[in-house]
Amino acid sequence: MNLLQKLLLSLAVLSAAALSGQSETMWRQLFAAEELISAAKCDSAITTLDNLDASLACDDPEPWERNFRLLIRLKECNALVRARRFGEATEALLHLIDDAQRLQRNSILAEAYIRLAFIHQHQHQPEECRDLLQQADSLIQQHGIRSLVPLLNNRIAGYHRYFGDMDEVEKHARTALTSAEEQNNAHQVALAHFNLSFYYRSTDLQASQRHLEEATDYYYHTGSMGDYFAMTLVLTGLKIESGNMEEALAANDSSLVYAAMVIEKDSTYLNRLYDYRATILKELGQTDSAWHYLKLAHAAELDHVDRMNQQNAVAIEERYDSEKKSLLIAEQSKMLAYERSRVARVILIFVLVVVILVLAYLVTNRVRRSRAALEQQQLTEEKNQQLSESLAQQKLLQGEVHHRVKNNLQIIISLLQMQMKKLNDPVARGQLDAMAGRVYSMAAVHEILYQQGRVGEINFRTYAQKICQHFEMLSELPHASEFDLDVGNHWFNLETAIPLGTMFNELLTNSFKYAVVSGQQLRISVKLTETDDGMFLLEYQDNGPGFSAPSGQQEEGLGSYLIRGMSRQLRGRLEISNQNGANTRIWFRRKNDPAETPKKKRKTRTLVATTTA
Repeated sequence: MNLLQKLLLSLAVLSAAALSGQSETMWRQLFAAEELISAAKCDSAITTLDNLDASLACDDPEPWERNFRLLIRLKECNALVRARRFGEATEALLHLIDDAQRLQRNSILAEAYIRLAFIHQHQHQPEECRDLLQQADSLIQQHGIRSLVPLLNNRIAGYHRYFGDMDEVEKHARTALTSAEEQNNAHQVALAHFNLSFYYRSTDLQASQRHLEEATDYYYHTGSMGDYFAMTLVLTGLKIESGNMEEALAANDSSLVYAAMVIEKDSTYLNRLYDYRATILKELGQTDSAWHYLKLAHAAELDHVDRMNQQNAVAIEERYDSEKKSLLIAEQSKMLAYERSRVARVILIFVLVVVILVLAYLVTNRVRRSRAALEQQQLTEEKNQQLSESLAQQKLLQGEVHHRVKNNLQIIISLLQMQMKKLNDPVARGQLDAMAGRVYSMAAVHEILYQQGRVGEINFRTYAQKICQHFEMLSELPHASEFDLDVGNHWFNLETAIPLGTMFNELLTNSFKYAVVSGQQLRISVKLTETDDGMFLLEYQDNGPGFSAPSGQQEEGLGSYLIRGMSRQLRGRLEISNQNGANTRIWFRRKNDPAETPKKKRKTRTLVATTTA
């Protein structure tokens, strides 16, 4: 463990200890176990970690205790991997990964992935190893776990060293070396030097030997005999490749000395040691001794295979025992579940009987009430039927009234037209014609009410279209008039529609009388909008010459008087102006509308121009 990691872990540990009131002894034990792992004293480290974990065992652990126990288990997995107890290490790592995912301890989860990848690497399973390293890399980058960068890159370099991509070995070993030196992580620095030594082995033996000596020196001073034995063994191979058999024999002698210390725990490299010694002795001319060590190499290889098979068998037996215990627990769970279900069935039957009795009572009571309600409903339906028939008859009578009023007004219009034919005075004929138009505007309201069948309301769009068609039909203009109606879909009652229709009729009369210019098509624009304060705005404009200048001595005509009167009747106001023709703006409110806002007092505004063109 490097200095930075120890400092960060110490701060976290001391903070947790202060919160929980625990002694610092357990944290010192954890550091001591880490030192034992670095020195390859893995059995002692595992014993220390097991005792430490047992001291924290309780039924309801605190959050810091769960996290600390995860850290203990991670260190124990690391010790199992270093001791080459891959079966135990795999099972422990799988359980640790599940718990770290559940508690969202990303740094422990990432390191567990890396340790498990190392096991798959040594068992020659490249796809599984690569997937685990990618998962660890994703976690480290996503959560910024910089302390694991040297370990991850050394493991990736080892993966490519095993499976043949030497360029990737050099790239990741360099990254591991740089980050490990920044973090003062001596163990990862040594491992990075070992990976670089392997990279330079085929191209630069001196550089390979230099990096290997850096790694060997670290393992010698940390007391990690297994790692030191492996480094001296690799150094022997380098000396053999360089042709320096005397130095290779000296390195091999050192390997023999340390092999005796680690052979009982790790027999991975013993056959290579004997094979190297046979090669050296053969080159030095000692054929008999070379043959002896070749036989020892073969025996060591067989022994290593037996040990690995035995370890795998132990792992299988452990899994079998675990599965058998799981089956026993599952069987007991089934028995308990069956007993619970039997009791639940008895309770359910009792509850069902009670529910049925209650339902029977409720149904009987409901039937009695339903009969009474049904009789009341029949009486209500009979009354509703009578009211519906009365309402339909009233609608029919009201429609007939509107139809007769419309016919009577049409008779008045016909009488006025007959009287017009007998008059020779143009002024009198014009006045009668205007009067007939006003009567038609009222008749149109009753006609629409009769045709649409809506009680007491007309659609202003339909009304405006009908009045415009009437004026167009009666006009004798050489060109058809153009009407631009943007009046929305507003409905008005009779008290509002009659004054509004009268004003609209007077505006059209004024346009057809004074806005026609020789050689120009008459265009009339009408717009009706509702303002925010509940009023309506009727904007009317033609393309004629506009209103003449107002005169204080001139009397207003009947049309202007009607427009003013009708606007006041609708509690509105009137503005006229000249804007590319005559422009009239009328604000008004609905009459007798329940949703109408309270009436506000307004001052009467004077016209800026008269309606006389």
